[in-house]
Amino acid sequence: MSPRGSAGLHASILVLGSPCFATFRSRYSLRAFSTSNAIYKPSKFRTRFSGPQPLLVQETGALVSVNQPIKRVGVSNQLPLRTQIPAEPDEKAHEPTISFAETRPFPDRDLSSTRPATLQTPKAPKSQDHGGVVPLKVRLSYLYHLGKAYLTFYKTGLKNVWSNYKEYRKINERLGSFALNDVVKYSGKGGRPTISRREYQLCLRTRHDITKLIPFGLILLICGEFTPFVVLALGSAVVPLTCRIPIQVTKDQGKTAKRLKRLIDASLVDQKLQTVSLNSLEARVGYLWGLMPSPRPLPLIHHLLRARLKKYAEELVCDAILICREGGVARLEGPELNLFAQKASRARFERLLQGTVHSPLPIEAGEKRKQLESSYEEHISDMLALLRELEDTPGEHYIAALNY
Repeated sequence: MSPRGSAGLHASILVLGSPCFATFRSRYSLRAFSTSNAIYKPSKFRTRFSGPQPLLVQETGALVSVNQPIKRVGVSNQLPLRTQIPAEPDEKAHEPTISFAETRPFPDRDLSSTRPATLQTPKAPKSQDHGGVVPLKVRLSYLYHLGKAYLTFYKTGLKNVWSNYKEYRKINERLGSFALNDVVKYSGKGGRPTISRREYQLCLRTRHDITKLIPFGLILLICGEFTPFVVLALGSAVVPLTCRIPIQVTKDQGKTAKRLKRLIDASLVDQKLQTVSLNSLEARVGYLWGLMPSPRPLPLIHHLLRARLKKYAEELVCDAILICREGGVARLEGPELNLFAQKASRARFERLLQGTVHSPLPIEAGEKRKQLESSYEEHISDMLALLRELEDTPGEHYIAALNY
């Protein structure tokens, strides 16, 4: 009903049972009605009681014509008339594909500053040169020059660490917020910068060396010329890569050779991912790399040490990608080829040398070098083939390096 006065229709009243009330109730049946939030339409069926022109009640309570645009005004502490459904978030963009294409021109590959410098020691005096007995003065002179040679070697190593660290900071600034391994895999894609193998290895080795500076610096300050005896007793855990003496490197390789021999005797080396569980493969390969205490998975220890294994394996995968991009194994320097061979697959390396390690870097050229190149070209090819299968699952890329 609409009350009329001398001025005609003044207000519209909702009447229970009227078509207008039914329309309002069907649209807003879950909300409490009030004149502060009501917008309703009069009935489509006009009668002689409907009045001349229907009006609407705005949120503000004012009367406006239907033909006029309705301006919605927010009212505090009131529910909105209609709840807007937020748009669904876009799906997370996939990572770009990994590039294996060769890089031309090939970048600089000199990594000598990240390896130990040449240790030049004086020749030890021989008794036959001094009538059967070496004089005390000659012995003291030899020990003095020997200690001086070791100090020079260590100083050179520490200088190289500092020089590498300054370059490492520049590389980090260029990479920005991108993860180092992601820059390697998706080089130049998605706004990422490019990186060479030399820069990548310099970053990895400098990170390692920086963590050893404080303990090794204290040992060097306290022990001086006797530092070599102390670090041989403590092992490589406190020594930067640039400060490892040849006998120390050979000693570490001997430990790996012994572990490998035990696994060969147990026929565990030739097992592949298809024949064993992933945990068993991780334990076996981690044991050969010196990252796991047992070739079989231990319940709690395996879970705790798995992150170290995955980090090591991910670095191997990235290194294989960069070697592939920069012309393959044949373009690596002799020392770098040997380091990659020993780090990636000690089993292949030992078999090629027939189980004997003659020096820290035993293969430089010749027939053995060709055999090493051929063997590790095959190894990298298998690794990258498996990586292509795992490309859509970045969390599993490390598995490609377990193809030992």
